[in-house]
Amino acid sequence: MSTCSGALVSMPAFPSAKRLAAIKLPLAIGLFGLCVIALLWGGLIFETRQERDVALSQARTDTANLVIAFREHVRRTFTAIDQVMLAIKAEFTADPDHYRLPNWLANSPFLSGMAIQVAIIGADGYLRESSLGDPPEGRLDLSDRAHFRYQLDPSAPQTVYQQASRRPRLRQDVDPDLTPPRTG
Repeated sequence: MSTCSGALVSMPAFPSAKRLAAIKLPLAIGLFGLCVIALLWGGLIFETRQERDVALSQARTDTANLVIAFREHVRRTFTAIDQVMLAIKAEFTADPDHYRLPNWLANSPFLSGMAIQVAIIGADGYLRESSLGDPPEGRLDLSDRAHFRYQLDPSAPQTVYQQASRRPRLRQDVDPDLTPPRTG
């Protein structure tokens, strides 16, 4: 205690060591708890990012594999269609006026598992024969179709013609048209 002008004045004393320890301990426990929670959240965020990166990497690999498989499937499909067109063209050129689509076409190993229509269009633009059978309304005029008009164009390249997808007249699905190169 100190005296001032002879009077006794009481000064606030500093907290005792026990009291200071009683304040510091809960504060330290609280800070430690916050640090543990922050570390847990940091670990969860890190783990989530790692899993996302692994999933994205796996998705890229899977996509690349699917692209390769699809490219190979398309290549084999076009090769099979080309082989069938070449075989039909060879038989057709032998006797074009009396030619009929061969019976083997329905069971062709080249076309197994594919939904393919093979058709012959006469010079007049009317369907002569189709692997799907006769058209329901009798004669079917296809002279307005791009794959037929392509064959009439002398300036068109002598390659297989492929038209973008469109709705066919004999079926209800959508498909592209392929025609072999012109002869003569």
